[in-house]
Amino acid sequence: MVLRGVVGRCPLCGGGGLFVHWFTLRERCPTCGLRFDRKPEEAFFLGAYTLNLGLVLSLLCIDLFLYGLAEGEVIGLPPWTLIVGAVVIAVVIPLLGYPASKTTWSAIDLAMNPLDPVEQAEALTHAARDQR
Repeated sequence: MVLRGVVGRCPLCGGGGLFVHWFTLRERCPTCGLRFDRKPEEAFFLGAYTLNLGLVLSLLCIDLFLYGLAEGEVIGLPPWTLIVGAVVIAVVIPLLGYPASKTTWSAIDLAMNPLDPVEQAEALTHAARDQR
C-alpha cells in the first residue's frame, strides 16, 4: 500500500491519474473513489509536508557530511560542487517530491486508519457515478 503511494498511485487500488496538475491532487481517486483528504479539518496533509521535509533534510545532512570530507581533503571532490548540490537539493527536491509525498502520506494514513464502512460506501458510490 505504501509502495503504491511512493510511486504516485492510489494507495487503495493502485489507480493512476491522481493529479490534475503537478501540485493539485484530485479530491478522490478516479478509479476507486477513495477520498484522499480524509480529515480536512485537521490539516491532513501536514504529514505529507513532514515527509517531504524529512527527505530534504536527510539529503542535506548527507551533502553536509560529504562537504566536511571534501574540506578535510578526505575525498577528492571540490567543495563548491557540494554547495551547488545543497542548493539544488533544497530547491528542486521539494518540488519534485511533492506529489509523491501526498500520495505516500495518504497510504500511510490508510494503513494506520483503514476505511470505515461509511467511507467505503462513499468511495463505491463515487466510483460508480464516475464510471457512467
